Amino acid sequence: MAEQADSSDERSSWTRSHDHLASGLDGGGAADPMTVLDARSAALDEVALDLTCCGRCGCELVHPVGSERVGARHWRVELRCPNCEEGGTIVVEEGVVDRLDLLLEHGMAEIALALCDAVEEHVAREVGDWALRLEGDDVHPEHF
Repeated sequence: MAEQADSSDERSSWTRSHDHLASGLDGGGAADPMTVLDARSAALDEVALDLTCCGRCGCELVHPVGSERVGARHWRVELRCPNCEEGGTIVVEEGVVDRLDLLLEHGMAEIALALCDAVEEHVAREVGDWALRLEGDDVHPEHF
Protein backbone atom coordinates (compact mmCIF):
# COMPACT_ATOMS: atom_id res chain seq x y z
CA MET A 1 0.00 0.00 0.00
CA ALA A 2 1.23 3.52 -0.65
CA GLU A 3 2.76 5.31 2.28
CA GLN A 4 0.77 7.72 4.38
CA ALA A 5 1.06 11.48 4.00
CA ASP A 6 2.91 12.32 7.21
CA SER A 7 5.89 14.04 5.62
CA SER A 8 5.49 16.84 3.09
CA ASP A 9 8.36 15.40 0.98
CA GLU A 10 7.03 11.84 0.90
CA ARG A 11 3.32 12.41 0.29
CA SER A 12 1.42 10.26 -2.14
CA SER A 13 0.11 11.72 -5.37
CA TRP A 14 -3.42 11.04 -4.09
CA THR A 15 -2.85 13.14 -0.98
CA ARG A 16 -1.20 15.96 -2.90
CA SER A 17 -4.08 16.06 -5.39
CA HIS A 18 -6.63 16.33 -2.55
CA ASP A 19 -4.87 18.96 -0.37
CA HIS A 20 -7.53 21.52 -1.20
CA LEU A 21 -10.16 19.39 0.54
CA ALA A 22 -8.72 19.73 4.01
CA SER A 23 -9.29 23.47 4.25
CA GLY A 24 -11.96 26.03 3.61
CA LEU A 25 -14.91 24.26 5.21
CA ASP A 26 -15.13 26.13 8.49
CA GLY A 27 -17.82 28.45 7.18
CA GLY A 28 -17.87 32.15 6.58
CA GLY A 29 -19.58 35.26 7.79
CA ALA A 30 -22.56 35.48 5.41
CA ALA A 31 -25.54 37.48 6.60
CA ASP A 32 -28.21 34.80 6.11
CA PRO A 33 -27.64 31.70 8.31
CA MET A 34 -29.63 29.49 5.90
CA THR A 35 -27.40 30.55 3.02
CA VAL A 36 -24.36 29.60 5.09
CA LEU A 37 -25.88 26.21 5.97
CA ASP A 38 -26.86 25.49 2.36
CA ALA A 39 -23.44 26.49 1.07
CA ARG A 40 -21.70 24.51 3.80
CA SER A 41 -23.84 21.43 3.11
CA ALA A 42 -23.08 21.65 -0.61
CA ALA A 43 -19.37 22.08 0.13
CA LEU A 44 -19.35 19.03 2.43
CA ASP A 45 -21.13 16.98 -0.24
CA GLU A 46 -18.61 18.08 -2.87
CA VAL A 47 -15.62 17.27 -0.65
CA ALA A 48 -16.98 13.83 0.25
CA LEU A 49 -17.65 13.05 -3.41
CA ASP A 50 -14.18 14.26 -4.38
CA LEU A 51 -12.65 11.94 -1.77
CA THR A 52 -14.02 8.97 -3.69
CA CYS A 53 -12.03 9.91 -6.82
CA CYS A 54 -8.41 8.83 -7.18
CA GLY A 55 -6.05 11.68 -7.99
CA ARG A 56 -3.68 9.27 -9.72
CA CYS A 57 -5.86 7.13 -12.02
CA GLY A 58 -9.29 8.82 -11.84
CA CYS A 59 -11.07 5.74 -10.44
CA GLU A 60 -14.24 6.72 -8.58
CA LEU A 61 -14.14 3.80 -6.13
CA VAL A 62 -11.70 5.17 -3.52
CA HIS A 63 -12.78 4.02 -0.08
CA PRO A 64 -11.66 4.44 3.53
CA VAL A 65 -9.54 1.71 5.06
CA GLY A 66 -9.10 3.34 8.44
CA SER A 67 -9.95 6.40 10.46
CA GLU A 68 -9.31 7.99 13.81
CA ARG A 69 -10.66 11.05 15.59
CA VAL A 70 -8.33 14.03 15.63
CA GLY A 71 -9.61 16.66 18.02
CA ALA A 72 -13.24 17.45 18.67
CA ARG A 73 -14.50 17.92 15.08
CA HIS A 74 -11.99 16.29 12.74
CA TRP A 75 -11.04 12.82 11.57
CA ARG A 76 -7.87 11.45 9.99
CA VAL A 77 -9.07 9.16 7.22
CA GLU A 78 -6.88 6.71 5.37
CA LEU A 79 -8.16 6.12 1.84
CA ARG A 80 -7.23 3.57 -0.83
CA CYS A 81 -7.88 3.24 -4.54
CA PRO A 82 -8.78 -0.34 -5.52
CA ASN A 83 -7.70 0.28 -9.10
CA CYS A 84 -4.10 1.51 -8.77
CA GLU A 85 -3.56 0.75 -5.05
CA GLU A 86 -2.69 4.40 -4.37
CA GLY A 87 -3.48 5.49 -0.85
CA GLY A 88 -3.27 8.51 1.32
CA THR A 89 -4.33 10.07 4.57
CA ILE A 90 -6.28 13.28 4.95
CA VAL A 91 -7.74 15.14 7.93
CA VAL A 92 -11.30 16.35 7.35
CA GLU A 93 -14.22 17.67 9.35
CA GLU A 94 -16.70 15.30 10.90
CA GLY A 95 -19.38 16.51 8.47
CA VAL A 96 -17.28 15.30 5.53
CA VAL A 97 -16.91 11.88 7.15
CA ASP A 98 -20.69 11.74 7.66
CA ARG A 99 -21.25 12.56 3.97
CA LEU A 100 -18.65 9.99 2.95
CA ASP A 101 -20.48 7.37 5.05
CA LEU A 102 -23.72 8.22 3.24
CA LEU A 103 -22.00 7.91 -0.15
CA LEU A 104 -20.61 4.52 0.84
CA GLU A 105 -24.01 3.33 2.06
CA HIS A 106 -25.56 4.47 -1.22
CA GLY A 107 -22.84 2.65 -3.15
CA MET A 108 -23.41 -0.54 -1.16
CA ALA A 109 -27.14 -0.30 -1.87
CA GLU A 110 -26.38 0.04 -5.60
CA ILE A 111 -24.12 -3.02 -5.46
CA ALA A 112 -26.80 -5.04 -3.63
CA LEU A 113 -29.41 -4.01 -6.20
CA ALA A 114 -27.10 -4.92 -9.09
CA LEU A 115 -26.46 -8.32 -7.50
CA CYS A 116 -30.21 -8.94 -7.12
CA ASP A 117 -30.76 -7.96 -10.75
CA ALA A 118 -27.95 -10.28 -11.91
CA VAL A 119 -29.29 -13.21 -9.89
CA GLU A 120 -32.82 -12.59 -11.16
CA GLU A 121 -31.58 -12.47 -14.76
CA HIS A 122 -29.56 -15.66 -14.30
CA VAL A 123 -32.51 -17.53 -12.77
CA ALA A 124 -34.83 -16.34 -15.55
CA ARG A 125 -32.34 -17.55 -18.16
CA GLU A 126 -32.02 -20.95 -16.43
CA VAL A 127 -35.81 -21.32 -16.20
CA GLY A 128 -36.10 -20.45 -19.89
CA ASP A 129 -33.46 -23.03 -20.81
CA TRP A 130 -35.24 -25.72 -18.80
CA ALA A 131 -38.61 -24.80 -20.32
CA LEU A 132 -37.14 -25.25 -23.83
CA ARG A 133 -35.64 -28.60 -22.85
CA LEU A 134 -38.95 -29.78 -21.41
CA GLU A 135 -40.85 -28.68 -24.52
CA GLY A 136 -38.38 -30.52 -26.74
CA ASP A 137 -38.37 -33.60 -24.52
CA ASP A 138 -34.65 -33.03 -24.11
CA VAL A 139 -34.25 -33.73 -20.38
CA HIS A 140 -31.83 -36.53 -19.53
CA PRO A 141 -30.26 -37.83 -16.30
CA GLU A 142 -26.91 -36.19 -17.15
CA HIS A 143 -28.59 -32.75 -16.82
CA PHE A 144 -28.77 -33.35 -13.07
